[in-house]
Amino acid sequence: MIRVGPRLGALSCCGIGVMLAFGWAFLEPHSAAFAGTPDGDKPDRPHGAIPDLLRLLAGPEREARKQAAFTLGDIDGLTPADLPALLRAHEAGEGRVVVAIAAVGTPEAIAALYTALKAAPDDEWLPFAFKRLGRRGVPTLMGAFDCQEGASKGRSSSGGEPCRVHLLEVIAHMFEDLGADARDAVPRLLAIARDKRRAGPVRRAAIKALGAIGPSAASVAPALRKIARVEPTQFAKTVESAFFGLKDPAAGRMLAARLTGGPGDSFVLRELAELGSGGQPAIKRVIALLGNSDWDIRTAAARTLGYFGSRQAVTPLLGVLNNAENWQLSFVAAESLGRLGDGHAGPALAALEHDHWYPPVRESARKARAAIAAGDHHASSADPDSSSGGFVGYEQAGEEVKPCHPRAGQARESFLPDHDLSRALVAKMTYDAVIVGYGCAGVGQSTRHEIPSKQVPSAALEVADGWLLGGNRGEWGGEIVFVDRRGRQTKLVDDNIDSITRLGTRIFAAGGVAHISIDRGMVYEVLRDAQGHWSAQPWRVLPGEPWSSAPQPDGSWLIDTNGGTVVLAPDGEIRMATCPAK
Repeated sequence: MIRVGPRLGALSCCGIGVMLAFGWAFLEPHSAAFAGTPDGDKPDRPHGAIPDLLRLLAGPEREARKQAAFTLGDIDGLTPADLPALLRAHEAGEGRVVVAIAAVGTPEAIAALYTALKAAPDDEWLPFAFKRLGRRGVPTLMGAFDCQEGASKGRSSSGGEPCRVHLLEVIAHMFEDLGADARDAVPRLLAIARDKRRAGPVRRAAIKALGAIGPSAASVAPALRKIARVEPTQFAKTVESAFFGLKDPAAGRMLAARLTGGPGDSFVLRELAELGSGGQPAIKRVIALLGNSDWDIRTAAARTLGYFGSRQAVTPLLGVLNNAENWQLSFVAAESLGRLGDGHAGPALAALEHDHWYPPVRESARKARAAIAAGDHHASSADPDSSSGGFVGYEQAGEEVKPCHPRAGQARESFLPDHDLSRALVAKMTYDAVIVGYGCAGVGQSTRHEIPSKQVPSAALEVADGWLLGGNRGEWGGEIVFVDRRGRQTKLVDDNIDSITRLGTRIFAAGGVAHISIDRGMVYEVLRDAQGHWSAQPWRVLPGEPWSSAPQPDGSWLIDTNGGTVVLAPDGEIRMATCPAK
């Protein structure tokens, strides 16, 4: 049996805070000794570590106290006997210890947490504590609604505490974290929402709390509709917001009315996906967006339809499944068909699995077929509630596909041919650009900033009547512009551009961006009409941001991207490159 005490005691002299910052990263190697588990899994009751952690919690080292509190909140085995030490640490200012207090879970522990919440409603650690308590903490939180209106401080004449609307709204947010664990509060919250003797702000807080609980409180929707109908001035907007949390079809109808066919639809579609079947009232308008001129909107629409759970979307999705221009649309359509689980999609998915040029699309089709065969309507683990890697997770679908040529690490690699770019740079050629940024103007508000600048081109191609120039400012954007012989410029498209080149008699531009959760690439065709007007249109979606390209002897274009190396022919055929043997 390994003795934990001397180990932790010795480490306290050489940076225990650093070791405990990883929580179980330190404790897991010893967990078999703590709990007798041969596989080293996290033990249920690692009693051996708790006395040492409590000593560190009361010790002189600030970092050690902080990390001891963090670790105590992440392990099991705390008992009521440990509560006094935890409460002393909290009184001494160790805020994160509240999660460990919740782990004790006794009525005394819950009462202490509620007292702390009343004293500091905006404490960052208390939501985690009540999340750990789960259903056990809900009755105590509901006590905040048993308050007396009209008393400004202290206790009211009737003996109850005065109502504090901010505290009630904080508790509503906690119910969002608790979700179904807060369902026991639904009857009481609905009674408060209906009670016209209660003050408007208290009733609104109750409605917000019902919406925060989510689908587990969906049965209250008819009652909330009646409240909004009878008292619209006070409650209509609050009820509308609650419908989104409840995932009620009323929210789907409201969002359907906000679909305009413009760029902002991407955000509306994500909200519709979060509603699940509650978004079905918008299904006809979302299906129509599969033919939108904005390729991102098309892909988002196909993504959204999979979450509605309606087989009305199967035929429209089959219509966009094998898309030669946009592999992301094929990937998402296959995934959505797998979610919907309709066996009629099987043959088309089998053909996509066999024929598509991009491996992640083939894999998406395979998973969709397997999900349909198994009756599992969750072909993807992507969560539409997640802002990164969820709804738009398809952008990272090719992250495991390696390019033929390893990237050396520089931001810009080699985009050939670059003779015209070299000439433009020697001539110190620039064009007018606007750098767009956003700043914070308060909670939930942003301000747009536009900064004019002279842009040095990152791509250039001379044409008969002037120059095509491209810029790449990373997350700050870019563009393609045409500059005529008199210096007049026309912007053709907003996107980061790395290369402009000719393939046969046609002109193409390649670009994209990789930043945080974004990784996208696009090839545009650049066209000149009979009147001499230039334009750029999306032509093929690349597997990620391009970082190297070169024309090939057969007239094709070899492009290295973050999602693999592709060969693009002038007629639009795209295939994976055959990498040279290593």
